[in-house]
Amino acid sequence: EIPSKDFHDSLQKFETLNGGPVVLDGELLVSFNGKIQERRIGNGIINKASKGTMSAAEAKSIVFDMWDIVDADDYFINQKSNTPYSERFKKLSELTQKIESTQLRVIESTVVNSFEEANAIAKKYMSLMLEGAIVKNFNTKWSYTRSKEQIKIKGVHQNEMIVVGVAEGKGRNVGKLGALECESNCGKIRV
Repeated sequence: EIPSKDFHDSLQKFETLNGGPVVLDGELLVSFNGKIQERRIGNGIINKASKGTMSAAEAKSIVFDMWDIVDADDYFINQKSNTPYSERFKKLSELTQKIESTQLRVIESTVVNSFEEANAIAKKYMSLMLEGAIVKNFNTKWSYTRSKEQIKIKGVHQNEMIVVGVAEGKGRNVGKLGALECESNCGKIRV
């Protein structure tokens, strides 16, 4: 559980303002000084919550970027909603604005009219070191299955790497190979 009381209270306000329980769809990220941390670092901090080792400062660094809201009965019982995505997104935006939390944010959304426009936005996000973009049909009804009414646009990059070292395993894998340390030919990328 996320130990920040403000975060927890803000989530509870969704149910109060909605007049009943909801399911919020999004992702937890970690932000220090307004900069989203890389997934590896962020996930490590978020995982501390389940172990009970997260500090108060780390709890306050967690942000929930949301892109959908579904009534709990539609999610858990009906496993579908007849409310179009445009209405759900509008509701999510309005409720989030009323809550005024710095830890709950509605993901940026842009209406596009062509694949070229969508691709340009995805390229912009990738230039900011984000994964890309998701194109959604605003008329889509929510269902508990993978939707064919949305597509993910993200880049695929190939690069040859040179193994420059090895890391020992941790925990029960001490004494074994844990990971390969690799570097690009230019030396700018290291994994």
